[in-house]
Amino acid sequence: MLADTDAGWYALAVADGHGDTICSRSALGARFAVDAALDSLAAFARDMTGHPLMRNVTMDSAVDLKQRIVAVWHASCKKDLDANPMSEPEREGLQGRRNASSFYLYGTTLICALVIDDLCLLFQQGDGSCAFMDGKGNWTIPIDDDERCVGNITTSLSDADASESMRHAVIDGSNAHIAALMLASDGIEKSVSGNEALFDWLDGILPLWGKSGDATELQLENCLTSLSEQGSGDDASLAALVCPEALTDNLLSMIAARHHVFGLTSEAEQIRLRLISMQRKHDHLSRLWKDGRKDDAREYPDYHATYVQLQTRLAEIERGLLLGFEVDKEIETTHSGVEVPTKDDCIRVADSAMPYQAPSAHGLQMQASSSVSLSFYRTPLLALAFVLALIVGGVMGFIIWRFVWRPNTMIAHQVIDSSSDELQEESLIQPDSIDGSPQFDSTDDSHPVA
Repeated sequence: MLADTDAGWYALAVADGHGDTICSRSALGARFAVDAALDSLAAFARDMTGHPLMRNVTMDSAVDLKQRIVAVWHASCKKDLDANPMSEPEREGLQGRRNASSFYLYGTTLICALVIDDLCLLFQQGDGSCAFMDGKGNWTIPIDDDERCVGNITTSLSDADASESMRHAVIDGSNAHIAALMLASDGIEKSVSGNEALFDWLDGILPLWGKSGDATELQLENCLTSLSEQGSGDDASLAALVCPEALTDNLLSMIAARHHVFGLTSEAEQIRLRLISMQRKHDHLSRLWKDGRKDDAREYPDYHATYVQLQTRLAEIERGLLLGFEVDKEIETTHSGVEVPTKDDCIRVADSAMPYQAPSAHGLQMQASSSVSLSFYRTPLLALAFVLALIVGGVMGFIIWRFVWRPNTMIAHQVIDSSSDELQEESLIQPDSIDGSPQFDSTDDSHPVA
């Protein structure tokens, strides 16, 4: 990395030489690429520092910079070829590759960046990753993927169209504060599954960049070595630029929490996949064991113990993610209050009619809610207030029933009774006859029809 802190610019680069046997000088090519990028970016920064139209000039100068970087790299390769001509095996190797120039011996990828004031220029040729963090802690990939980079196939600085095919991006720091910038070779990219996993890995090592000293450098080196050994096995190179002022305590706390949650989420997903793979065998051994064929299911106790421990660990993680408390990363941990059964417990469960079922996250949430409710009723003062509220509510209900609802009901019954009597009397009188004299019901013996 090159920098001029007084002028306010920083240049950094990462290159990864090709592993093809024909690229016998790729290590030199990677070194030449880093030097070419840093020298070109530094020269550009010196020319642009204090320029009144620096922002506009910078935006329009990406093409010129790409051509300059490739030209400087070509010059370095030619100089080395003049000093160390190709051997016969190298010449034969190139003849076996169509359209392969002598630069292919030095084949390498390149990712470089220039931060000048509040602008960031990014360039990439080949595979690898470039990640940018803004002031709110959000990671993004500012440079688009190259469709030609698939698997172990990548574009190269040795390509004839390297300056034209090199991708670039410009980040305007006035809109998104630059908190961190990471340039990583494909050895890191291929050791993690996707951008989210890459961002999480960067979250994990980000606090180290704010420190200095041999111990910190050793920690970073160990992180890269461990990642490569557990992942792609390829060389892992990383260059980073971090703004210490942007990494506030609150932001670092948020990043640490995000890293912890991602780790637990990933662990839970791995446990789910393992439980699915174990389910069929577990059920088969369980049936044999319960049928008394224990000789045919000797491994069931151990297998069942592992199965139950995984279930319990999964429930613990899900509960921790749901309720937001700290969950340790050891499977034996009972931090959440969920007891991990021992092997003897599992054997007893296997012999019983009811197989053990680890509590689900929903069940644990209901248990937590129940415990909160019980603690409410066990509180003397609140319990007394609840009883008094019941008494007052009952008295008020009786008063309303006795003096409001019941009298209104009685009046309504009286009105209905009087109306019924009148209707009965009217039903005995028939309509007047033609001559105007009243006519009575013939069913009444006391009033014969005239």
